[in-house]
Amino acid sequence: MPKSDLHNFLNKREWLLLLIVFLVSAAVRLKINYSTEYIGGGNGAFYLVLVRNILEHGELVYREFPLVFWLEAAIAYIPLKLGLMNINSAIDFSSRVFDSIIPALSILPAYLLTKKLLGENVKPLAAVIIASTSVLYISFFMLVSDFQKNALGLLWLFSLLYWLLRFHEEKSLKNICFAALFLFLTAITHYGCIAVAIAIVAFDLLIRYALKFSWKKMAIGFGAIITVNILIYLVVYFVSPWRAESLLEAPLKLFKDPVLFSILKKEPVISPIDLVTIVLVNSVALISLYKFIRKFKSLNEKHRGFVLTMILVSLFLSSPFLGLEVAQRLFFISYLTALPLIAFIYKDLNSVSLRKAVIGFLFLVIAVSSLLSFGRPNYSNMNRTLYAEMTKLQNILPEEEKTLIVARHGMEFWSSWIFRNMAVRQEELGESYWRWYNKVYFLIQKKDKSPFGPAGLFGKPFPEPAIPPKSELVYENEYFVIYKSMEPPKDFSIFNKRR
Repeated sequence: MPKSDLHNFLNKREWLLLLIVFLVSAAVRLKINYSTEYIGGGNGAFYLVLVRNILEHGELVYREFPLVFWLEAAIAYIPLKLGLMNINSAIDFSSRVFDSIIPALSILPAYLLTKKLLGENVKPLAAVIIASTSVLYISFFMLVSDFQKNALGLLWLFSLLYWLLRFHEEKSLKNICFAALFLFLTAITHYGCIAVAIAIVAFDLLIRYALKFSWKKMAIGFGAIITVNILIYLVVYFVSPWRAESLLEAPLKLFKDPVLFSILKKEPVISPIDLVTIVLVNSVALISLYKFIRKFKSLNEKHRGFVLTMILVSLFLSSPFLGLEVAQRLFFISYLTALPLIAFIYKDLNSVSLRKAVIGFLFLVIAVSSLLSFGRPNYSNMNRTLYAEMTKLQNILPEEEKTLIVARHGMEFWSSWIFRNMAVRQEELGESYWRWYNKVYFLIQKKDKSPFGPAGLFGKPFPEPAIPPKSELVYENEYFVIYKSMEPPKDFSIFNKRR
């Protein structure tokens, strides 16, 4: 939003309240990011490796969504250029500080969005508490360290929602351009977030014309959806071709192996936090749907399409019928579209006591979320002992361009960081890897394993790689075993049996 508009839209009290929320959110994220000696999470080293590639080679090396890495490289370059830090320290600093501060800026577009929906007569404190769920809800604090792309993507998505609402109110070129800008920023930030953005824009365009139905308008709506999807696909393809292929295949996997079936079988495939989010988001969406149908005629005509889009997208993002692979990406950010629905519900409440109850409940949720997140134990896939032990292995795994290291998920990036070789996890292997690389090593960790797995800290940890037949034992100590694979296995299913 232009600066002049912001000054007209927000007063000093609102700025102060928003600053407090921002500082609380950033403080919690800083505590999480600096609570481990080495960057936290299962895949935290992923960001370190790619930022180093930019600083040393001017490119990512991995074909990934680039924005977060280039921004962190720019921050790391300052203390590095000034001689205040060595390259490893500068990268670690930029990654942790960027991830702590920048995503917390989501409070600004979230508040502007909330205030637009509530109108001018609602007290700023109530609007701020509703908007605070954007950066103080527990899911937001789960997107730290190894989920930096997700967290930055949320900033763009909240901004996209605000400008979509502005476009509903006024079909101006400025509103279209800002919505397009944040759609583009999402497209170069994160795969899961751009998939959500596509769903939001597609639903919004379809509903926009369906509410005032005519065959001509429906044709325009479908044409716009196709055009937007093609443009987004081209951006994603240019950035990361293999992700573009996954984007095309995603609709076929939406409801494959539904999460609900795993929940009923008591299989730990998602975290308890995701389960709570499913219940809360679905409850908000269903209450909103009831109110939307019941009071359709009295609703603000300019907000009808936007609200219905938020309802449908919320039900989709938090659906227990989503397939496991899709759900693990979407449940984290499903609260995104529930936020404007909370504002929609709150505005419709005529009882002062009910309004106070809603605000009180929200305050309790964000307070508990913040306290639990601030106090929770955090883990890293790396510690001082493991780092020292892996550094000793540099004589066994020398830095060579044509050497590949296979490690369990999470450790492949630490392997790449320490040994400066290409590294992958076993699920990504194919016969071609043995042609591309002169040497293929399998790194097995025996001791001090972190508990990260597909469901975070709540399920089974990621398995160590399976060793192919005709592999040679190269080295073994108390912590690690290294095998050299002489040839690809005939049956690659051995790499998937233990998942």
